[in-house]
Amino acid sequence: MHHSAAPLRSACSAAAVARAAGVSTATVSYVMNGRPGVSPGLRRRILTLAKEMGHRPRAGADLPSRRPRRGPGRRAHALGR
Repeated sequence: MHHSAAPLRSACSAAAVARAAGVSTATVSYVMNGRPGVSPGLRRRILTLAKEMGHRPRAGADLPSRRPRRGPGRRAHALGR
């Protein structure tokens, strides 16, 4: 049986961590990316919950999107310009 090479998913999503912590997914993202704006106590709580829940950031999550560009630049390229 052939299995497709689907990207590995974390055991737990950032949305699940956010629900458990009672915060937004943006707050979880700020904590996971080390950005300021989250109190030290809340940061510790989110990190602890994320670890307990098995959250791991997706591999390549910080890389630019590989989706095709939309808009005039893409159209000009498709027309050979």
